[in-house]
Amino acid sequence: MHAAQQHRYFYILIGSIEARLNAFQALSANLHSPIVTSTHSLPFYSSTEETLNLPIYYPFKKLPLLLGQTNEAILFDVEDGICSNSFAIASGTVKGGGLFAIGLPDTVHWLKKPDQELAKYLPWPLTVESATSYFKHYFLHELMSLPHCNMNNSQAVMIVRLNSNTKLTPLDRISSKTYQDFLLTEQQQHNLNLTKEHLTKNKKAAVMMTAHRGRGKSTLLGVMIAELASQNWNIAVTAPRKEAIRTLNMHYETHQSQNTPLPFFPADQLILYPVALDCLVVDEAAAFPIPVLEKLLSIYPKIVFSSTNHGYEIGGRGFGIRFLNSIKQSNIPLLECTLEQPVRWKDHDPLEQWVDQLLFLYPNSDNEEQTNITDKTLSVQSNQWLESMHFLRLGFRLLVSAHYQTSPNDIRWLMDDPSVSTWFRFASSKLISIAVVTQEGPIDNDLIQPILEGIRRPRGHLLPQSLLAHEGWLSAADFSYWRISRIATDIAHQRQGGASQLLSDIEVAAKKQNIDILCTSFSAQPELIKFWQKNGFHVVRLGNSKDQASGSYSVMMVKGLSHLTQMQTIEWHGNFQDNFYITSLLGQQSLSSQLIMALLKVTTKAEQELHYFREEKDKQDIALFIERHRPLSSIQPQLTRFLIHIMKQGKLDFTLPSHLILCDLAFGRISENTHPFQSKKHLLQSIKERLAEAIKRV
Repeated sequence: MHAAQQHRYFYILIGSIEARLNAFQALSANLHSPIVTSTHSLPFYSSTEETLNLPIYYPFKKLPLLLGQTNEAILFDVEDGICSNSFAIASGTVKGGGLFAIGLPDTVHWLKKPDQELAKYLPWPLTVESATSYFKHYFLHELMSLPHCNMNNSQAVMIVRLNSNTKLTPLDRISSKTYQDFLLTEQQQHNLNLTKEHLTKNKKAAVMMTAHRGRGKSTLLGVMIAELASQNWNIAVTAPRKEAIRTLNMHYETHQSQNTPLPFFPADQLILYPVALDCLVVDEAAAFPIPVLEKLLSIYPKIVFSSTNHGYEIGGRGFGIRFLNSIKQSNIPLLECTLEQPVRWKDHDPLEQWVDQLLFLYPNSDNEEQTNITDKTLSVQSNQWLESMHFLRLGFRLLVSAHYQTSPNDIRWLMDDPSVSTWFRFASSKLISIAVVTQEGPIDNDLIQPILEGIRRPRGHLLPQSLLAHEGWLSAADFSYWRISRIATDIAHQRQGGASQLLSDIEVAAKKQNIDILCTSFSAQPELIKFWQKNGFHVVRLGNSKDQASGSYSVMMVKGLSHLTQMQTIEWHGNFQDNFYITSLLGQQSLSSQLIMALLKVTTKAEQELHYFREEKDKQDIALFIERHRPLSSIQPQLTRFLIHIMKQGKLDFTLPSHLILCDLAFGRISENTHPFQSKKHLLQSIKERLAEAIKRV
């Protein structure tokens, strides 16, 4: 029977490692190239001689290599640890009629055994031996509930407690591919026709093709490339690895008539040395950083982006959230299409249903579920989750809709990091806003100097460590912090004060627990900075390099909760601004004028009193330029001082083009020799008008 006509076999093998491996080998005896994966290499794989007759082994960290491939049998062994992202990847590669097995020892013993994957989520000084994994309890509960799940094919799901008398019959061999396997489904053909029409009729065109794993995107792309190549289109493919397009290439070779190899180029080569192409196909696009995708979009006029959107790739869910917005803002004609019918396995597959439910892989974008909670803010952390999984499902749905780097691993982070609490704001029986808060600091005295010198970087404690290591503030080690790591509001309730109310509730709780400082770190966007400034936060640091996934610099902001920490954070902020406008003048970072204006804004009177006020002579010099014939080049220092001063006061608005011109003037991006105006005369006239208006604002 063909793979698409069968469900996957889903076995839970409980017993010793020897029994688990023997059982898996027995079940997969008729299946091609079975794979074993775990967090660390299993004992049997330590010797070359012993591995000759064993399945292929992959550690969890190398499972992304399987993206874009199909497999017939995988044993996912969790005795030493669970990786949620790896679990989603591995389960999605198994074809219909194949086997996905979970291996673990006696369950009581397993719950007590340290989970090596847990180390990723624990802040210093916690260790896997001293911490409890509540995600493991959740995972085991869901496993043991399998026989009672609403599954359409219960024979495909089995829990097997292994002993010396256990005898398992090998699963049937999966039928070899026939001509029927290379034909497109009706849904695939429909999307193929739409894509070809869109690419053909538009001079510039982008296609966003997303789907659950196993829906036949690679098959569709292989057929499309073959058909366009037969019409003399110069078309090429890129992907994170050439191995990832194995399925795509197989279908290309099957359908193409010219016996021409599929042109493949690494993405960095396509950017550094652009190729003349009629169309570029980017497969497994979510595995690329967002800036790489944006650069490819700017170079190649017709481009197809294809990927799943689980969130375990480098770009996370940014492929479906942020990058989609980038395409829309570019005004390039965009076609969005998706595939829903599975072709790798039969519809309503028990394994897929269970994994989706376990890891919230495909939550609805609408927050429609009702609760019996009205007009209340509550928090959940650690062992409280075991009685509050409904909240986690609701909250994760909201985080996915707002944060492009949310991934299945975040479920473990929320449940297992004891420094993390998740805050929910309910109104009218609906979840309105969510925030994830991490407790950080103080830093132990014996760690302060090593962190300051860059010798040590213990896990966690992001903000105090960064203020120590990058800004040199010894005082940062003395305080306790609540860092708002994520915050999101349901789209139907945005711009109604829900997030600000949640922050206010968190602040009240922080003061009750004697927390010194609220803080946050996020991708530096002008509108986001404006939101945090409105809520009393001040910028204290801007990252030196862009984040790989977001393509933006990270910004850190703080809010003191006592008079002492308020004055301290104002001092940190003042130091940041004094340094920042110099680095901006030096052009060390690629920053938009809107971002510079947002970062320079001073939000309290106390801060303004600490900063430089322009001298009367600067004002006189600028007036001579506006009203008389003083050359622009002769007052550049005065202009820069004056304009930076009024930016700090918030007298310039980064949403107004006329004010952006003044920002560009302050930082030397516009001059008498370099400007967007028709002539030097138009430049001077425009600047004088804008400066005259700005002076009136002071």
